[in-house]
Amino acid sequence: MLAGVVLLASAPVAWTAPILVGSTLYNGAEFSLGLEERSEAGYRFHYTADFSGWQAEEKSRQQYLAGISFKPNTGRVPERYELFEAPATDGSWQIRLTTLNNAGDTGCGDPGGAESFICIDNDHLFELSTTGGGSYRWLVDVEYQSALSMDHWMDMPIRAVFANYDGNGPTGLSGLMSENVSLQSPNGEVPAPGSLALLLTGLAGLGMLKLPRG
Repeated sequence: MLAGVVLLASAPVAWTAPILVGSTLYNGAEFSLGLEERSEAGYRFHYTADFSGWQAEEKSRQQYLAGISFKPNTGRVPERYELFEAPATDGSWQIRLTTLNNAGDTGCGDPGGAESFICIDNDHLFELSTTGGGSYRWLVDVEYQSALSMDHWMDMPIRAVFANYDGNGPTGLSGLMSENVSLQSPNGEVPAPGSLALLLTGLAGLGMLKLPRG
């Protein structure tokens, strides 16, 4: 079951299912990344971590999900990036262009450049339990100067960092998931470059997709 969420962006609420999806397994947990096209060069990414099958051999060292990141395969710096939705926590979520690691006090490091990940972490590390079988989702709006092609959605790196808390208190970050996923349409086919907008329009015309109203 998806955990409670909080809307963070000031934009009107508008949610649709992702058009392209890719996923990977890490110790039985499924990490997936979805994509929906919001405008000619604007995209919403759906990052989901589902721990219903969590089978980590070292659960005592990876008790909490502390941060996530992903990166389209492009050297372009986004014109805008904004966290639209995140799991509800007592802490505050931060989003920035940087790297995700399992060293230091937070998962996201110092701000970087064009090759940096879109990185999201929380100032409360010990909020999202991995051992309770929960599922967590983040929605991230990203805009570029011009549209990206399907090549940019192939072999996309995604990461997650974990934290530990024992009877004596927090022991810090411990464990890093780092995998690549390729985003595909739900039927397993990869649309040709430039066809994402056509696919979106076609689904809307068939009444299979609810588009946000202007």
